[in-house]
Amino acid sequence: MVGSEYVYVPVRPDLRRLPKDISSRLKKNLFSEITSKQLKQFLHGEEFEKAEGTTRKGLFRLSDDGKILMLFWQQEPKHQARKQLVELELWEKLSVIRLLDDEFVPLSTWYLHSHVHPEKIGNDPTGKVGHSCYATTTRQAFQFMLDHGGVPKERVLVYDCNQDHPADSEPHITIDSYDTVDTLEEALAQLCKQPIGASLLDFSELWGLGEDDIYYGPTKPNSRFLGYHGVDIVDIQIHNGEVVALCKSSNGTDIGHNGYFRVSLAILHMIIGVGDQENAETVRPTPTPQPLLSNFIFPIIHETPNPEGEGEGEGEGEGEGEGEGEGDGEGDGDGDGDGDGEGQGQAEKQELKRKREISRRRSREVAEKKKRLRRRSCVLFENLRFCNMATLLTLNVILPCTPWWIYDSSCPV
Repeated sequence: MVGSEYVYVPVRPDLRRLPKDISSRLKKNLFSEITSKQLKQFLHGEEFEKAEGTTRKGLFRLSDDGKILMLFWQQEPKHQARKQLVELELWEKLSVIRLLDDEFVPLSTWYLHSHVHPEKIGNDPTGKVGHSCYATTTRQAFQFMLDHGGVPKERVLVYDCNQDHPADSEPHITIDSYDTVDTLEEALAQLCKQPIGASLLDFSELWGLGEDDIYYGPTKPNSRFLGYHGVDIVDIQIHNGEVVALCKSSNGTDIGHNGYFRVSLAILHMIIGVGDQENAETVRPTPTPQPLLSNFIFPIIHETPNPEGEGEGEGEGEGEGEGEGEGDGEGDGDGDGDGDGEGQGQAEKQELKRKREISRRRSREVAEKKKRLRRRSCVLFENLRFCNMATLLTLNVILPCTPWWIYDSSCPV
């Protein structure tokens, strides 16, 4: 099983109980819609209850390539992620995070390519002709950063996998650790702070998405299961009345809008059965119905303490030239200094300087709430390929939140 401890993957059920037209359609087109009654003809007991026990809009959808049988369905709108997973009001409040940083620090893709698995350079059988890049995983890249002191800043953004990476004189930047979560709910909680790496159930329809399309998994004949595609989840949007995850592809800019595309959070799926153990090793088990996105991973960078003397406190100045409007740490007041003359003038200058520093680093909302947030970091893709990523911002291992993560569905990025 891909990226999972052992969980039983059921054997393919006998589909001969299905009406002949449906079984023929599955064999010919790899896809068919079915009713709940038809599903019960080959899926029994607990497994059937898992699927039927959720709300559903429309028919069930079967995907079958002869080796792996999957079931898909769409939840009723009132039970979609908008209600279950995210409260739009909360996301609107947290959208201020997208204004936090006006700088991003690209880390060297060249360095990772040269050092994570140097033995694979030019030896990846899945690589394109004329390329020396190779595929790896987010976990391996994060572990390399932890074990080897991080990654230097990018010096040359135009990446070419056939060239040696340029020398880097600056200190490396690293992470404190990384973590994984199992559920979409937990991932969305982290998404309030930073983008999240994930694996997306990959069907051939994904690679034909247009700029305004939403990915629902297989929805039409000859949509073939290809595996799991590494993405970064960068935002939650309401698009055409549906809750979607805005994702960034790990393999170039051909999908959707410059490599960004929308994934429905209303779709659930189950692995109904596999042909043999070899097939079982290529899928992630679904002991319960799962969304299209799974296998979530993100870096952990500890908060940076406030510089000494920054923040607001309360104090009183007595006598000439002893006004004290500021204190250590953060408080709720602006200072109650009563000093006169030079002391008062000095306090005003310090206050003005402090406000200017805050305005450069944080949005007005964050400043009003007195929040000190460190730079939030973006993650690598779960299945990372170094090449074909040079035009994507997230070819950089660490990327702070930037203002283009917005909710306006007319502009995905």
